[in-house]
Amino acid sequence: GSTTRSTNLETGGFYVDYTVVEAGTSARAVATFRDRDANGTDLELVGGDRIAVDGRPLALVDDSAAEVTGFRYEGAVAAGTAHTFVFSRVGEQDVAREIPAAPAITPLFNGDASARRKATEPAVLTWKPDLRATVTLQAKATTANADCLSLTLATFDDVGFYAIDPARLRVPESTVACTYTIEATRRKRTVPPPAPFLGGALTTVVYGAAELSIQ
Repeated sequence: GSTTRSTNLETGGFYVDYTVVEAGTSARAVATFRDRDANGTDLELVGGDRIAVDGRPLALVDDSAAEVTGFRYEGAVAAGTAHTFVFSRVGEQDVAREIPAAPAITPLFNGDASARRKATEPAVLTWKPDLRATVTLQAKATTANADCLSLTLATFDDVGFYAIDPARLRVPESTVACTYTIEATRRKRTVPPPAPFLGGALTTVVYGAAELSIQ
């Protein structure tokens, strides 16, 4: 997409999103800068404008193979801890934003990371909820059979549980045994007071998974 130089815009026209994505023991920090709103033109930081996390500069990336896609700045960070983003501009005070540590999501079937169910038995998945977050559950078939379906189960406010209907995961009338990875993605977005920027948000994304077999 199109971009513009950050020096073409006063700080008060920046729309800034900061995100921390955690998957197991790895994590990365991502920053996007746009002209005036979430759908505005991407800003390339030039002329001494800089973004760092925990004292380390983020690198410019432009691709679509990630949770946060397109023109962005990112870098590896430690998992399971808070992170501080600092935007620096010549002649202005640094602007710091902290994203608190995001609790892990560990989906379990009756306390176990795997379960075996008949197609007529509901499979209740539970985890410790993170209030004001949303969860997306996806079933990804690991059995190489077209009768075993991969699909998004639901996206919902995080209440700490979800009852999976195994019948949804197979072609109707099929009796083939299927195994699935149930992937849980939890997103939590907060909107801090924007000044000195025009707007933006702080987001955490964490992943967890369990295994379900249908007989």
